[in-house]
Amino acid sequence: MKKFVVISHTHWDREWYLPFSLFRMKLVDLIDRLLPVIEKDKDYIFHLDAQTVVLEDYLEIRPENEAILKKYIESGNIRVGPWYLQNDFYLTDGEATIRNLQLGRKIAESFGRCGKAGYAPDQFGNVSQLPQILKEFGIDNFVFGRGFHVWKNVGGEMKDEAPAEFEWTGADGTRCLAVHMKFWYNNAQRIPEEKELAKLLFDINEKNFAGLNVSPYILLMNGVDHLEPQDDVRAICEGLRKDGVDIKQYGLDEYIEELKESVKGKELYSYKGALNRGADYELLRGCWSSRIYLKEANVYSQDLLENKIEALYSYMLAAGFEGYPQGELDYLWKNLLRTHPHDSICGCSVDPVHAHMEDTYAKIAEMGEYLVERGMKIVAAHGYNPYRKDENYSVTVFNPTERTLEKVAEAELKFMRNENITDFALKDDNGEAVQYEIVSRTPEAIDVFSPLNLPGVLEAELVKIRFIARVPAVSARVYAVIPREKGRLSEKSAALENEFYSVYSQGGKLYIKDKTNGKVIEDPIRIEDSADKGDAYVYRLSPAAPIIVSPAEIRPAELGALKGSITAEFRYSCPARYDFAKDERSAEAVENKLTVTLSLEKGSDVIAVDYSIDNKAEDHRVRLLIKGGLTGGRLFTDSPFDYAEREDMEHCYVTDSDTHHNSTFTQLMCDKGAFTVYTSGQHEVEKTADGIALTILRCTAVITRDGGNFMIGVGKTWLTPGGQCKRTVSGRIGLDYGKQKTGADCFIKGKAFRNGFTVWADSFDAKKYSGGRFAVQAAALEKLYYVKDRYEGKVLPNTALFGITGDKIAVTCVKRGKNGGIVVRMVNLSDEDVSEKFTFRGKAYSVGMAEDKADYLGENSVSLAFTPKRVLTVLIK
Repeated sequence: MKKFVVISHTHWDREWYLPFSLFRMKLVDLIDRLLPVIEKDKDYIFHLDAQTVVLEDYLEIRPENEAILKKYIESGNIRVGPWYLQNDFYLTDGEATIRNLQLGRKIAESFGRCGKAGYAPDQFGNVSQLPQILKEFGIDNFVFGRGFHVWKNVGGEMKDEAPAEFEWTGADGTRCLAVHMKFWYNNAQRIPEEKELAKLLFDINEKNFAGLNVSPYILLMNGVDHLEPQDDVRAICEGLRKDGVDIKQYGLDEYIEELKESVKGKELYSYKGALNRGADYELLRGCWSSRIYLKEANVYSQDLLENKIEALYSYMLAAGFEGYPQGELDYLWKNLLRTHPHDSICGCSVDPVHAHMEDTYAKIAEMGEYLVERGMKIVAAHGYNPYRKDENYSVTVFNPTERTLEKVAEAELKFMRNENITDFALKDDNGEAVQYEIVSRTPEAIDVFSPLNLPGVLEAELVKIRFIARVPAVSARVYAVIPREKGRLSEKSAALENEFYSVYSQGGKLYIKDKTNGKVIEDPIRIEDSADKGDAYVYRLSPAAPIIVSPAEIRPAELGALKGSITAEFRYSCPARYDFAKDERSAEAVENKLTVTLSLEKGSDVIAVDYSIDNKAEDHRVRLLIKGGLTGGRLFTDSPFDYAEREDMEHCYVTDSDTHHNSTFTQLMCDKGAFTVYTSGQHEVEKTADGIALTILRCTAVITRDGGNFMIGVGKTWLTPGGQCKRTVSGRIGLDYGKQKTGADCFIKGKAFRNGFTVWADSFDAKKYSGGRFAVQAAALEKLYYVKDRYEGKVLPNTALFGITGDKIAVTCVKRGKNGGIVVRMVNLSDEDVSEKFTFRGKAYSVGMAEDKADYLGENSVSLAFTPKRVLTVLIK
């Protein structure tokens, strides 16, 4: 006999077709009306979408209701957690998903109870490492809506034979019980009070699920997006039970526990890998490139928090420098996570939502960059250099990556103009002179701000220099700038080339020569502009052939001793928009301009590509067509905590655009070599005959075109003129024509490409830039005051914070632990078992992602065993 499980819920998008402020008003109405329902029926259960951010959103308006919310959450009437919010798993990194669960569980437990169901109803695909992440938080199940199909050709027709209950195995082998809401999370959106209609609803669901379940349970999702609770649902169920229907309102946790008992000893369908199967209008993969400027801002923000602030202050904390900005980081992470709901980061909401997101990213950058500056000032004041004297200046270089980094560093020295410094030497912490080049010298007034004196101004000369720095993993080196000594200047280059590449123009064309094999690539980057008659969710093909553009002009290379560049300008006429009535691109045209600058640094095997497009057109997609120097090849990309080969037509047997996702890089490999592209928010890639196509812009004017039928109009609520991105959109990628690399190698190089060194120029005289102006009431009061150095006498080490051997392991975070110490999270991005030596200073413990255990590993050096794709979280004390 079938058992009908009623889950009363709302799916709560904080923002989507309305901005957050308006949806919050609806949330307040929902909870205000939910509370009397529970007061009347003490056994009523309602799910707030497994989120906890809704509690914060509600209580900012109704703070007086905190106690009653805690009462009903503790009793189980209102279900929240384990998530802080329903984030997109592909467009945010693995660390963001972990922080999401950490914060969600913390808030839910503070209210008395946290949900134990891995519930993700509407994410546009689910990453391969989610079972492992959930297990680390004590969750062994997953209830979801999108991304699972098993197509089979039956008599020439493709049929989906995917079950609703199955065993999902993640990339590392972690298994969980998965429940696919195959008929969506509103298959019992409202249960009619009329018994005949209710029974009809159950008959429909019973027929739909016939043959799909191993258990007798049929999941009835009683609710949908933003719907308020059905207050009479339990009374309806009670009446149906009297008629012999086995039906009951459940909590998700109780349903999962009963389901696990029911399927014990039964054979479940087994599926391994990402849940990323679905047609275009199910997986909505066009969201990977909708409003791409948001994706780039998010990657910058994630890097700022993880690889700049957390890594920097962890290095200091490990050396006994207290002052880790935990409160500030908690605030920044919470605000960053609030941009991660799938309708937000996916770029498929109304214009005000995305305008607010840009403002949030700007605020994160302002506060985050200030924290970096504050930390680097401390490191500069306490890093070792034998030439630490008040008359000398300093350049401090911090490496946030897990490997020694040797590359070009840029610094802007601030010499006092009255010191008349013409010559100067640059010396490392071993006392060795370092070659450098002077990029520019500019007189400028610099503002000085002090917490103890009035703002002041200093007359300075800004001297921008470049030099090659070598810095151990997650540590810093201080270089001394010694005035009036002759410096070792680097020699200027005669051409745009380094040890690995030569980049040049000839006959109006651009060329890249790979010096390692002599291969010359002609026209390495072109532009593809194609019509897009889709919407924010999905790219849709047009009958019109794409426009392929080569550079219209190549500017002469700018040559430096350590860095040089060459710029290609693309100018082309483009249809102004799409004519949906005629189903063709418009006759009216506009001029689009795109500049691409290729830069080479001495010693680097990565060519940096900075691009900027001044977009005037609508309803189109722009991609960089990048030649990889290979023919054919296999495409590999990374996703959170994973790296795998991508298959042709992987998502569905039919699609308008066979694109794939990457988080950090994409690698094209064949027997003759490899080609890797490092990205910084350009998450959409497609393999071409001779390289890859990388989307840098996608422009649409509506959230949805009614399921893809562009001939049907939509109401003004769904119109998003800002989605046309008629603005300047810029970005940066890296090209690597070198040999094949492991997934970890690519991830670490991608991290180094995006973040580089953190560099801070200062003076060894702590008072030089911190005085400001004194009070002016009387000459006798002309005194400046200075903040006491709380770390006086302490010296930071110039050695690696830790070390990990092998080329299969990548580090995804270095941060302060929940209960102190330094947390280092590592992942094996290979399909092999590996055992690597982990060295550090102190004692190490295995703590897991949730950081709620501490199993002792050893002191100063331990051997870590990684199974394929395993994530290990280690605490150093």
